[in-house]
Amino acid sequence: NSRFNAGTFTHLVSGNWTKFLSANFDPQSSTIVFDGTSTQTITASNFNNIRFINSGVKSAFGSLSISGNVDIQSNFNGGSYTHTINGDWNENGTFTSSSGKLVFSSPGTSSLIGHPTFNIIQIDSGKILSIQNGSSLTIKDSLIELGYVTGSVYKTENIALVEHPYTFGGIGAIIQVTDEESFFGNVTIRRISGEVPPSFNASHAMKRWYTVYPTGKFSTATMKFFFDKNRERNGQSDSDLKLWQSSNNGISW
Repeated sequence: NSRFNAGTFTHLVSGNWTKFLSANFDPQSSTIVFDGTSTQTITASNFNNIRFINSGVKSAFGSLSISGNVDIQSNFNGGSYTHTINGDWNENGTFTSSSGKLVFSSPGTSSLIGHPTFNIIQIDSGKILSIQNGSSLTIKDSLIELGYVTGSVYKTENIALVEHPYTFGGIGAIIQVTDEESFFGNVTIRRISGEVPPSFNASHAMKRWYTVYPTGKFSTATMKFFFDKNRERNGQSDSDLKLWQSSNNGISW
């Protein structure tokens, strides 16, 4: 059996990464940089920090377990695998989510910078994923929020059935059309958590709000919105809660 201890160093990899089942790779506190200018493949492996640079597309050919940070400066295709991340996500390139799943694990706070699209994302219990100002996350399939996500999250659904509750991937919103004459089509909902809506006094509103972007209009529909009482109540009692609506991006309510 072969063994490679990466130590505290930064290692550049220009070709493919193949870790055999009989091999032992100990990433320790290292950073592995995939810097190829042509296609690179990465088999199932564990890493500390991992970075993708230069023009070659980097593709996962197995599940990756990353105890540190992910830095995408080029193109990374995650494939149909489940990847586990303990640290931060920095995306200044392109991540292709395919049909896979990303799990943010290990208690603590991880930051997300960029505008990635994830197929399925799971936030484990005790983990906070903090989407930084100016960044956002788009969900293709679903959000499994065992922990907590702060910041801006988008999800689009195609409304095609009457009396069907569309749950928008579990971001905390449900739309159900009740009229057969209603418009059908794509609807995008943006959820912002961890901050009060614009133009509200910081202590006078819950720390979650939603924006609905229809491509048409409904004649009759029911919408439900949910919040995290433990994290977002912001000192408000149940009797104080009211639903406020703005048609001008929060300038007035």
